[in-house]
Amino acid sequence: MRSLKGWMIPITYLIVWSASLILYWIFFHYEGIVAFNFGFIWIILPAVTLVLSFLVGLKNIIWKWIWPFVFCLMYLLLMSLTVFLGQYLVTGNWNMPDLTTTIFILVISLTGFAIGQLICRIRGWRIRKTEV
Repeated sequence: MRSLKGWMIPITYLIVWSASLILYWIFFHYEGIVAFNFGFIWIILPAVTLVLSFLVGLKNIIWKWIWPFVFCLMYLLLMSLTVFLGQYLVTGNWNMPDLTTTIFILVISLTGFAIGQLICRIRGWRIRKTEV
């Protein structure tokens, strides 16, 4: 169980990511696509990315510097497997994710990570000050 402890943050992200992918395709033929785009793509997934990136920065997790970029790539993969694939199936035209979406989620992820790292360092400085 101890070895699973370090992987809880990526597993949590993968669960939310998978749930959003499944929910998109369940509601694909209904008016729920707009709610999905607004809810998952622009609110829930960026919020989860911010919180989990903060926790990655706060805790000592394996390869912690790479996780904000992994979260960004997973976000783009979700966009490609939902919105862009759905548009392709309806219109026959494939749209590629734009750079602004990539920058948006990367900035959110790096912000959470930086805040977590800052708090971790401040806590470390306070512990070292009290030990002296």
